[in-house]
Amino acid sequence: MIKDYGVLNTFAILGIVFFVVNLVGAFFIITPPEGFKPQGWTPPATKNGVAVRSFTPSEALKTPQLYMVIVAFMCATAAGSMMIPMAKILGLQPGSGLTKEAAVAGVMIISAFNSFGRLFWGAISDRLGRKRTLLILLVIAAASILGVSFTKAYLMLAFIAIIGFSYGGFLGVFPALTADFWGTKNVATIYGLILLGFGVGAVASSYIVAYFSASKAFLTAFVIAGVAAIVGFAIIAFLKPPKHASEK
Repeated sequence: MIKDYGVLNTFAILGIVFFVVNLVGAFFIITPPEGFKPQGWTPPATKNGVAVRSFTPSEALKTPQLYMVIVAFMCATAAGSMMIPMAKILGLQPGSGLTKEAAVAGVMIISAFNSFGRLFWGAISDRLGRKRTLLILLVIAAASILGVSFTKAYLMLAFIAIIGFSYGGFLGVFPALTADFWGTKNVATIYGLILLGFGVGAVASSYIVAYFSASKAFLTAFVIAGVAAIVGFAIIAFLKPPKHASEK
């Protein structure tokens, strides 16, 4: 499409398609009545670390865990968002061991890993728990960033693909963590607050990548991404479920 219509027209076409598909799909969404349960379904016993009562947004804002999760999400996002664009940037550098076509194909493969990571790690978190899964993801991200620093060609792309795989996991597990910590009734609003961390991390990482790519200081960018993953790990390691006022 880009070849036939140009970049801006392609974005316009995709925007129209997304708008129509989402608009039509919205008409099929029906909010169930309060307390609805499928016939014959019995809710499972509440797990440790899962909110018994739902917090209101104002109550959630009074819990330090909310700000810890926002900063942790910001760090995780920064680590992933900084490294994924590096696939093409590094692949096009002289001596990278990759052709232009291979670098572009690598970006597409990494995007697929990103998408699959959301499904895979979401399912894993249902078994291992949200906190443990996030810790594993941050370790994988940090180790893969280190791997990118010392490799070239297809091995470098493989490490970035693993980073994309873990990055997709962040986007799958943080919403579930939000529901577990603050309940499901107001999860859309509370997760919207937590997405502030995602937004800041994504915007900051784009500027960092652009700045250090222009000066060819790739190692510095790797260090910043690695430190972000380590900081995120430290925050999640000390994270505990908040207690509702009625439970204190």
